[in-house]
Amino acid sequence: MKNHIEILEDLKEELDNHSVSVKEYENQIFPKIVKFNWATEPQLHLELLKIERARLPQGKIYTEKNNNTTIKLGYDSHNRIIFQEEERYKFFIFYKDNSVWGYKFSDGKIDRIEYQTLEQGIPKTFASYEKGVVNTVDKYEYRNERLVKINSYSSYEAFGYNPQMPNYHITYNKLGDISEIKRKDEPSDFFPNGQDLTIYKKHNYSIKALTEILISELVELIKQGLQNQNFNQKKLLLIFISNSFNSDDWFPPRFSIIKPKGFMKLDVTIDELIDLDLVFSEYPVSDKLVESSNLLMQEIELKEKYETPYKILIKAAKEIKSWWSKSNEKIDNLIILPLDFPDDYYESILSALQRIYSKNEIKKIEKN
Repeated sequence: MKNHIEILEDLKEELDNHSVSVKEYENQIFPKIVKFNWATEPQLHLELLKIERARLPQGKIYTEKNNNTTIKLGYDSHNRIIFQEEERYKFFIFYKDNSVWGYKFSDGKIDRIEYQTLEQGIPKTFASYEKGVVNTVDKYEYRNERLVKINSYSSYEAFGYNPQMPNYHITYNKLGDISEIKRKDEPSDFFPNGQDLTIYKKHNYSIKALTEILISELVELIKQGLQNQNFNQKKLLLIFISNSFNSDDWFPPRFSIIKPKGFMKLDVTIDELIDLDLVFSEYPVSDKLVESSNLLMQEIELKEKYETPYKILIKAAKEIKSWWSKSNEKIDNLIILPLDFPDDYYESILSALQRIYSKNEIKKIEKN
């Protein structure tokens, strides 16, 4: 059996030598389409567990086009997706006895080929090649007809980096449903110490329940941090997320208690008031905070609830503000700022204060 690199090289060669036009594929596929649906996200993934592994949004399928749908899906008489179209690309899918092949065209030109091989109807390998992107080859291992391991290879050749070769281990509950997916990496350029982390976990908590748990744990930790501080002079409580490219960095939310660089002028920006070198991402954590954060981030990405992290900041900040005002004499010596970094670096202090303080409260802050 060919190794991952050989499989990818063969597929690269096939793409380079591909000569079938988009019109020829349309002539083959369109007559087989018996119905169309519309979706908010792509629905065909030949790569097993791609949504769970990459935490992609699942999207929704509709029988009619609406303002939210951008994907057109064509089905054959076996209710299989054989055509997927967005504004600039068309994806044609061919089901064969021992494989499934996909050909993606952008602006009328072929730019990706992928396939899944089958043995007695069970997926055994997956490979995808497209120029200028991370390309993947998977080999699937089974136990009692259940997928238990994915031996994966991701080529970063287009970016000048060494490949990643993670293994994904899948466990099941007593009902036969996937309960957990773990990713394990050996030491590499990306992960000098390797890594072993859970990337998907099945659970029975709603986003609302997880949000309540996370806020409760976060607020309790912040209270503990504040009780250890001396408030003889004004201090800032920053409750923040780092809205970076890697969404795994969003949670748990961070908090930092620091002194302002100067006077509390409302027209200055966050970076002028705060010494960002003092804002640490080292913070106390609890098992419940970590677990609720991991599960919530998983659900946010799968269900496209990307507004949730910011809402959590605001709610946690308001709870701390209420608690502080009831339990402390020096109310004005703590200013609470819920922040979304890096977007808020150059936001005005006034704008940040307006997220949780009333006009009268802001006037008092300005006077003091």
